[in-house]
Amino acid sequence: ITPSIMNFEEVNKASEQMLNTPGTWSVYVTGLYVNYMNKFGLKHFEDLAIHRSKLLYDAIDSSSGYYINKIDPKFRSRQNVVFQMAKGEAAEKKFFAEAEKAGLIDVSGHRSVGGLRASLYNAMPIEGVEALTKFMKKFMDENKQARLTFTFSLGFKKKKKKKKKKK
Repeated sequence: ITPSIMNFEEVNKASEQMLNTPGTWSVYVTGLYVNYMNKFGLKHFEDLAIHRSKLLYDAIDSSSGYYINKIDPKFRSRQNVVFQMAKGEAAEKKFFAEAEKAGLIDVSGHRSVGGLRASLYNAMPIEGVEALTKFMKKFMDENKQARLTFTFSLGFKKKKKKKKKKK
């Protein structure tokens, strides 16, 4: 079955209809990419996706709760890795700013849920994920002390000294 947009006999008959022409650049680039993928096979790209996402999830999971991903591992995406920071929004904003200075762009999460998101589509090289995980570890090491101090101080109250009564 020919898609109606490609059935030129029908398109010419329909003088009252205005069909949109598909974006030729998109079709051309998609064709190039499919040809490129065919050289390696789908298994190759699946293995790369697994490797990229494992690198990032391992960095999140080994951060002792500094970075948080609440998604059950069996349901985690290989393409869009979402996570939060235990220190909250202020820390995430600092993370975004420093990440951008380090050349890591667009790591902010979706505007409706916040947090962080890394897109690991086929065009993302392993080196890009390695750069992100290296940055995450550096950021955590440089900013962890404030979190530890904060965590340690919870639950401890300074005792007031009782005044001795004069006799």
